[in-house]
Amino acid sequence: MKRLTAILAVVIGGSALADAVHVVGTTAPLPGSEIIAIEGGRVVYVDLTGARRERGVEDIIRLSFDASPELDVAEARLAAAVDDEALMLLLRACIEAPDALSRRWIHRRLVAVHDQRNEYPQAVSHFARLLIEDPHVAWLRIVPRCAASPTTPRAAAEALEQVRAARLRVEDGDVRATLDAMVERLQRMVRKPVDGTLSGFDLAVIRGQQVAVPVATAVTAELSTPDEIDAMLQRSEYTSALNACLAAVRAGDARSMARLLRQTGDARNGLGNTDEAIIAWTRCGLLFPDAATAAPSLAAAAELAAVRWPDGPTSRRLWEEALRIGRRANDEDVVARAHAALEVTKDQGGSRP
Repeated sequence: MKRLTAILAVVIGGSALADAVHVVGTTAPLPGSEIIAIEGGRVVYVDLTGARRERGVEDIIRLSFDASPELDVAEARLAAAVDDEALMLLLRACIEAPDALSRRWIHRRLVAVHDQRNEYPQAVSHFARLLIEDPHVAWLRIVPRCAASPTTPRAAAEALEQVRAARLRVEDGDVRATLDAMVERLQRMVRKPVDGTLSGFDLAVIRGQQVAVPVATAVTAELSTPDEIDAMLQRSEYTSALNACLAAVRAGDARSMARLLRQTGDARNGLGNTDEAIIAWTRCGLLFPDAATAAPSLAAAAELAAVRWPDGPTSRRLWEEALRIGRRANDEDVVARAHAALEVTKDQGGSRP
């Protein structure tokens, strides 16, 4: 269920993408939400019913922003492993954040990730940035707690710079005392300040790894073609097919993303990763509605969703979208299957609100 947030936000919220909120203690995210503020240590959002709600940031597992798909990519990796690749993806999402709202949340996530990785200066740096933007005492609820393990001079210098800047912004005595203690803890790691960094990395390094410039030629030479991936799927070589799809994404391959998403969904489904398969197929259909794979992908997602969530509205919404796109593409097979499936749900009382 590690990316159930994305699929429910897309499908239940309608054909347009939506924000989503996953709260501690719940097995599913709150779909179709609109996140309107992150301030005072709280997330403020409007839920699917139109009600305004608030949660402390410590009660939120994950946020998904319509305008920040990079964050979803990072969270998917973090769900599997809190490793260097996941960290770099999250840093890239921070750099590419489209607005202050998503950037503030990503800083909050970077505090947690660095804290989990026992990287105290980096966690402190992002904690301080939160206070610079929103100098509220409530942020003390997520203050980094990990040990001050050895670090790079650059990361330590960046942390001190950010903490001192935050100290000038805050007025609360408890927050000031916390920041002063952080400075004392970091003091022995003081080095010459380095401008333009994030978590101790040069921004150019982060962006450079995103496009994989140093290894682009070698990686591209080893990429499987779309037809080769189809052949792997036909031979039920799902792991190989999935790895080939992921390699194409990492290398920034210019092939059809719609076909690649369809193949990714097929591979995920073959491996039994139901939620991931539905997400890949749904993205294929909603992000690339003019592609030949759009309507069949949505139909596949709808069929699997009916098994995955038999009592929810997800399958019907997917079939409705598959029908709309199938009609436009003159895909008679998808249109017929969609009509049949929608008639069944109608006879059973349906799930349309």
